[in-house]
Amino acid sequence: MKAKLKCIKVEHFEGSQRPYFQPVTADCEENKTFSKYTPVGNVDFLITNPALFGQYESGKEYYLTLTPVASDSSIPIQ
Repeated sequence: MKAKLKCIKVEHFEGSQRPYFQPVTADCEENKTFSKYTPVGNVDFLITNPALFGQYESGKEYYLTLTPVASDSSIPIQ
């Protein structure tokens, strides 16, 4: 599933940031198609990696892609 989310705010803390997102549900056919089946929702992340600070801006839209993970897959620790 691919969702379009709008960053509604970013909270800044010492050593972390938390962006908050909501689905985009209007203005174009792409948004209306998604919102027909998923009209509400919220996503937020606590980011503690300084290299990722500033990646999300309030008012901007972003895509979020959700794909299943194979049961035998693992992510190597880096």
